[in-house]
Amino acid sequence: MERNYFADNLKVLAIFLVVFTHTLMPMYASTDEIVRWVYNCTFFIHMPIFFFVSGLYAKFDAKKIFIRYLYPYILFQVVMFVFYYVTNISALDVYFPFYSLWFLLVLPLYLCFVPLLKKVQKGYLKILIFLFSFGFALAIGFVELPEILGIISRAFCMFPFFLFGYFFKNVDFSAVFNKKYLKILAIFVLLAIFVATFFIFRNVDMDRVFYSSYSYAPVHYRVIRYIFTFLVLLAIFALIPKTKNFFSVYGKRTKTIYLYHVYIAFPLSFLYNHFDHSFVKIFVMLLASVAIFFLLGSKWFNKYTKWTTEMFEFKTEPYCQVSHNLSLKKSEVKTRKKFLQEKN
Repeated sequence: MERNYFADNLKVLAIFLVVFTHTLMPMYASTDEIVRWVYNCTFFIHMPIFFFVSGLYAKFDAKKIFIRYLYPYILFQVVMFVFYYVTNISALDVYFPFYSLWFLLVLPLYLCFVPLLKKVQKGYLKILIFLFSFGFALAIGFVELPEILGIISRAFCMFPFFLFGYFFKNVDFSAVFNKKYLKILAIFVLLAIFVATFFIFRNVDMDRVFYSSYSYAPVHYRVIRYIFTFLVLLAIFALIPKTKNFFSVYGKRTKTIYLYHVYIAFPLSFLYNHFDHSFVKIFVMLLASVAIFFLLGSKWFNKYTKWTTEMFEFKTEPYCQVSHNLSLKKSEVKTRKKFLQEKN
């Protein structure tokens, strides 16, 4: 099966925005409106892209869910809890996901719904479920949950983007959005939304709009956020490369970058204190993000850290089945081996 480079390129964009956003995070509390504006523009789109792509490939497999998501979550959560406890930097609740680890809990929850979603074949039912997910995402904002349960709010708020990917995974987005006039329109849409974001959310508590972990500021802000996010998603679909590029390979390494970047991005954020001009601060953080992206996405780093991001899985059984099937010709053995390797 040919690799979907459209999805890989989307993941590359999303993970870079995650890194860039987290390098800007310490500056968010400042009064610098330009920095806050750039932060807001990058923040409300990166995780929806990840959940959309996750929906495209969603399958329920309990073993793989544990190996790929729950195992690294437990490992990194325990390591950070011990680190915080030993250094006494601040309190860290072992039951509360450390920063970006919440994604590794929410996605397995979504995947548990896949057996039910597979039964939905009618187009109108898919649309109804899609719309209901928006209703629940908005309704959860009226509930003031304890901070430790904020992940529940995020799970509701991100579910529509997962459903968007899952229900429309048979759509050839590469062909649909590969029109020149759509690319031009997409540029205007992005510019318009970025400008609108500056004015609409200028004096709003963004923790209650973009974080999705708290109850509302006025409800219309989250409605606007969803409208903007989906418009930006569609614009990105039109602009993102549809074929293999030099950076496409990093689409396979996004989980490593995602799990490790906070340990570099947050300490590096002290750099912004050495500069006064907003655009200089943003440019320096952009360069730092590029460096983090290529470092953590490098082949050697992924090679030596793979055991931390995905539990080692013994794969001897399929090879035994091939090697003991003596009736197969050599060419057939090679073909079957290749098929089993791709499958696993």
